[in-house]
Amino acid sequence: TGTATGLRIGGATNGALVERVTVASPGLTGVRVNEATSLTLRDVTVTGSGGAGFQFDSVNARNYGITAQNLTATGNRSHGVLLNSFGTLALTGGTFSGNTGSGLRAEGSFTFNLQTWRNIAAANNLQHGLDLVAGISIEDSTITGNRLNGINGTGGGGFTVRRTTVSDSVIGISMYFGGVTLDNVTLSGNTTGVSANTVT
Repeated sequence: TGTATGLRIGGATNGALVERVTVASPGLTGVRVNEATSLTLRDVTVTGSGGAGFQFDSVNARNYGITAQNLTATGNRSHGVLLNSFGTLALTGGTFSGNTGSGLRAEGSFTFNLQTWRNIAAANNLQHGLDLVAGISIEDSTITGNRLNGINGTGGGGFTVRRTTVSDSVIGISMYFGGVTLDNVTLSGNTTGVSANTVT
């Protein structure tokens, strides 16, 4: 509590597991990961940080590989989760709510192709629920009550959404310069349901 960064992880983590950790009210970032390789985060919670809840960085163009299960980021003064530069993230289970930025924001050159993120709840964030680059699939998730778009995508290509509810946002699912594939998706209460070049 009160430190600049609650937990910092970096380097060759060699299969390390960080489990059942709660970080409350750090001055800047809750959990910051720099160039970690083969790292698992499980049941990790960040609340009330002065910046992002989780921030995953890769400097010097080195990829990180992170498996994340049941992350929680609530009430942070930036994004719940911020992914910077190069990297991969396998995400199953996440609650990202009440953040000043987006619930989860991915930016930079990510190797997200063929990645599937499941069981995400992104609610009541002041920007987007999920703010993504192309090449990701979202499954079995609930995205609701976010001030801007529910799922916001940028970049060429597109993404896929399956068995997911997106509600009560400006645009439920938005993809600039690309298309979206929808399978058993419920859209309700959005000003616009879907905005994309192509919808299949």
